[in-house]
Amino acid sequence: MTFSKTMPTIAIIGGGPAGLATAIELTKKNATFNVQLFDSPQKSETKFGESIPPASTPYLKSLFGKDYARNMKHHLPCPGSISVWGDEQPGYNDFLFQLEGSGFHLDRQHFEHQLRETAFSQGVKWHQGFKLSKLQKFENKVQLEFNTQSRFNHQLDADFIIDATGFSSQATRRMNVARNLLDEVIYLCVSLPIQNQSHLLPQTLIEATATGWWYVAKTPSDTCVITYCVDKSIYKKYALELSENWLSHLTQTRWLKFQIEETIKLLENHSPTIHRRVAPSSILSNVVGSNWLAIGDAASTYDPISSAGITKALVHANIAAQSISNYFTTNQQDSLLEYQKRVFDDFNQYCQLRYQLYRSEQRFRTSEFWKNRTHH
Repeated sequence: MTFSKTMPTIAIIGGGPAGLATAIELTKKNATFNVQLFDSPQKSETKFGESIPPASTPYLKSLFGKDYARNMKHHLPCPGSISVWGDEQPGYNDFLFQLEGSGFHLDRQHFEHQLRETAFSQGVKWHQGFKLSKLQKFENKVQLEFNTQSRFNHQLDADFIIDATGFSSQATRRMNVARNLLDEVIYLCVSLPIQNQSHLLPQTLIEATATGWWYVAKTPSDTCVITYCVDKSIYKKYALELSENWLSHLTQTRWLKFQIEETIKLLENHSPTIHRRVAPSSILSNVVGSNWLAIGDAASTYDPISSAGITKALVHANIAAQSISNYFTTNQQDSLLEYQKRVFDDFNQYCQLRYQLYRSEQRFRTSEFWKNRTHH
């Protein structure tokens, strides 16, 4: 099918926070866009909550508009973090004096539901259960073909495509865009139902150890997320896929174990399910082209130590939407290159921050995990 130039068809491939946020922002930047979002069949894997800082607030307000306050009531306020990192004594990072207010511990699945509802209300056309099977680029069009759950092929001629498929970057990979990998860590997560969370502090809790670092946060719906970040060699060496080994490492923490004593008792009585996730630090060689753009983790991925995954998606979605709107107004590639420069600049800044954070932990500088994170 072909759409007129007065109503450009923009296909977003991927229905996570990056794709949804971009879809919403596009409809707000230019009401003439025919925005179609294609989401692959739902995976059964658990999506864990994420703590987002106050810096996300302006972008959440942009997305949700008048519904911002009502939507965010479902998520838990996060007043900051407490970390034992680089010192035996805990350090405090308070959001109290941030102009934007507190951050949030997100209910990740509900957050994505809220974004979907907002996208629907803005006129975004949603296609659930569509998996990209073919991509062919022409001078002014991109021809897409999808496999669907009902086993028929769906074709679309798009004026512009947005790859929001995460690290797999399904669209840009088909265009042979290279990905540059800086590092890769593994994080091992447990989500634990806790009826009474009064014993848990409202902050994000972090502790560095010789073999990696731990992260604990309350999440809505009476759950607590405990995450152990290691690398592949540590994971294999200590057989951390086994819950008893994971729990043994947790009980060896010096400070954190005393903050979550009741939670640890629950874990000891019920063998927890360990969810393994891979977190690379990487970026595409190009994140834009003549009629395409990559967003979120499809463009660049960060180590969870940055606590910036969703924030990055929201910030870049806002900038990408403006760049695409300018691109269709001026037909100039420079509009897209401005977005690419921002993604590259942010990634370089992240790399410096990541190096500084890992370098600041000198207590374990001779151990394998920390040496691997601090060499250039």
